[in-house]
Amino acid sequence: MKTRYTVITAAGVALLGVVLAFLFLRGGDKPWASKAPSKSGSQIRIATFNVDGLYDPDDDPALAGEYDDTPSDQPHLEAIASAIRAVDADILALENVESLEAVRWFNQTFLQSMGYEHIASLDVGHKRGLENAVLSRLPITDAWVGPEIELGGRHPDRAGDARNPMAGKPMRFRHAPLMVSINIPDEPPLTLFVVEHKGGDKYDYWRKAEAETVVALCKEIGMNRRIIVLGSFHCDPDDPSLQPYFDAGFSDPFANEKKSEFHATEISGDRTDFILANRPIGRDLDPETGFVLGGELADQIRSGRAEMKHLPVVIGLRTGSQ
Repeated sequence: MKTRYTVITAAGVALLGVVLAFLFLRGGDKPWASKAPSKSGSQIRIATFNVDGLYDPDDDPALAGEYDDTPSDQPHLEAIASAIRAVDADILALENVESLEAVRWFNQTFLQSMGYEHIASLDVGHKRGLENAVLSRLPITDAWVGPEIELGGRHPDRAGDARNPMAGKPMRFRHAPLMVSINIPDEPPLTLFVVEHKGGDKYDYWRKAEAETVVALCKEIGMNRRIIVLGSFHCDPDDPSLQPYFDAGFSDPFANEKKSEFHATEISGDRTDFILANRPIGRDLDPETGFVLGGELADQIRSGRAEMKHLPVVIGLRTGSQ
């Protein structure tokens, strides 16, 4: 009987190492990365994270009753901070934060060593005081928000199968998007739109109107600029409310169906948080460096220590030298 031998080439060994590393990172925490991989070369790491409420200890007298700004619990804040430190993003978008003052307090209290010298967050007049923010190691040169922008049309009489409490009112953003410009050395500037679209199946019409208006804002500043729209879209990848972005030339770098299971962004396994890129920057985003962080954060959410359902979504931006 002939003995069969298996020849392992250098390339085979390298491939085996990649597979083992991948399995280690995913580990028992499928479908997410249990640990953030090392950064790739000189790439800029971009992340978005819906923290489901980040309030500081100071009382805002303008918020009271059912909309009172109750301080976030310490375990919740520590879980957010631990995840942010693990991700180690150079540019970090946050959704569901109380205010610029709250983000500055959180940065000084929990993230002192992270190098986030540049912070933007602007009031949108939300009834619970919630807005979006950006923390960056790179200079933020401009920040803008438009809470009073009308989306066009009025709320319909019905929302899903029920009477619409907003019926007849002009449509505006539920959470107005935050636009920031970021200066990247030796590169064209980067424009971010940080969004949290209206959630809920019965409000799909509202969510789509918000998306159409964000696209209009992108076109207004010029689609020849490098633009990323990121945040919580509160819909699945097939929802019609994403179509205005795709029609305008935005792409989803994680749209590869073979890997889509690894990009679930909620603890439930749903994928509702996205990083969308227009054509001038889409080719510079590297999907192979992308991941959704689970690990310790997922454990804390499951145990109830962290009162959230979203996980950080991360991707690398290639610089000119790569």
